[in-house]
Amino acid sequence: MIKNRSVIWWLLLCCAVVCSAVLLFGRISVEESGHDICAAMQLDDLELLAEKSGLPVSEWQARLEKVGVRYFVDDIYTELPALPLVENRARDSLVLPEGIDVNTYDGPMVKTLYMYYKYGVRVIDNDPQEIEDLMFRAALDRGLRLIVLTPFYDDDNEIVSDITVYESCLTGLAERLEQRGLSYGEGFSCMSVAPVSKFLLLGAGVAPALLGAWLLSRIIRRKSWETPIALIAIVVLAALTVWNAYLTQKLMMFASAVLFPCVFAVWMKRFADNEPPQLGSRPVALSALAALIATTLWGIIGGLSVSALMSTREYMVGNVIFTGVKLALLAPLGFAGILLLIQLISEKLPRKKLIRTVLVCAAILCVAGAVMILRSGDVSSHAPGMDKVLAVRNWFEYTFYVRPRTKEMFAAVPCIIVFVWACRRKLPALRLLGGMGACLEAVSVTNTFCHAVAPITVSLIRTVLAVGIGAVVGFAAVGILELIYRAVNKKQNA
Repeated sequence: MIKNRSVIWWLLLCCAVVCSAVLLFGRISVEESGHDICAAMQLDDLELLAEKSGLPVSEWQARLEKVGVRYFVDDIYTELPALPLVENRARDSLVLPEGIDVNTYDGPMVKTLYMYYKYGVRVIDNDPQEIEDLMFRAALDRGLRLIVLTPFYDDDNEIVSDITVYESCLTGLAERLEQRGLSYGEGFSCMSVAPVSKFLLLGAGVAPALLGAWLLSRIIRRKSWETPIALIAIVVLAALTVWNAYLTQKLMMFASAVLFPCVFAVWMKRFADNEPPQLGSRPVALSALAALIATTLWGIIGGLSVSALMSTREYMVGNVIFTGVKLALLAPLGFAGILLLIQLISEKLPRKKLIRTVLVCAAILCVAGAVMILRSGDVSSHAPGMDKVLAVRNWFEYTFYVRPRTKEMFAAVPCIIVFVWACRRKLPALRLLGGMGACLEAVSVTNTFCHAVAPITVSLIRTVLAVGIGAVVGFAAVGILELIYRAVNKKQNA
């Protein structure tokens, strides 16, 4: 992809790298500047709990102060030392006082979790683990630094008035956060995001413009048009930035999230057509490892490109989120499916075998896709069949710094190794399925960085953990497949 490039192309690439690096440095500096977390409670909630329990308000306040509740207020927006940036129930925007604009507000701000009843987490048999888990993920995964405590509910939707349940929850939260290098109970860290130049964003947007030009010039079979297409795209983006910088920013983010995995899909088809000689001459394990590292690095680069473009205040405080996540997930997978289908047809298999292979693969992919989409995001232990899934997810969350993404560990990463093995063994069905899974890894890694409220370092750790665990699963799966392959071959040749 980088051979025989013009000076203009290299200058554009340098511009994209430098602008992205500046944006990322500013964002990471903000994310890593504060590690203090505490809780607050509104006085009407405190009085309600005191009334339900029969204990005086003063006792509730004194005991909660010992477990990190530092503020007891009538109104969180007027009585706290910083503007609380409270997520709405859907976690796709902020609930702000009338007249407040986060883009122009110049006072201290704190990213805040308000414990909405609608979140559905409950105290089960006097165990507040679900609630503690929600708070923990908010602090670690989304960088929230203030928790507005509200009355807990049990599985019968009754208010929990036992103060020891609240003490147990906040004590457990403090211990888990301390293990991750965060401090709970003394106060909260405010955040300050400096304004970002729209032309710096435009510079970072050169990256998806270059990728789009590369991809389009290959699709229309006009490689010499690549640089002119890129220049036209950049001029159009510059004009759009002057006209509507916000819309252009969203367009560039979405383009990065889609184009990086699509370019990977093209490389994957070329690999299936003709495995690179430098890999084909080596043991399949080394080839698979090289492919896994390359896929992961490419996904991380794509994710960082999106992260750079999301380094503005509105995105970092959570007032605006990345839109089109499902489309950014499905579009590259659909593109990869078309490329792999073309590759399969080019092998000129017998008609019946080709149809059978396509139908079986399509059925498997449809089922897998439905499960992935329906089960993505937050899940509750009250959902049918989810108790065991959540038990596995929680084990990873308690064991590691942050929980790796499940679909990467047990599907996407192993599929990269299966894909390389299937290419070597010339197994069309497994190659197609493995290739789709491999593309899912590139998509998933990029998608991990599409959440502006999630610290970049957490996203990196999550990706590395998923790749490490998934590699073990993948090599084990290939070992089993190889044994089956040899047994079947031996039987057929007997």
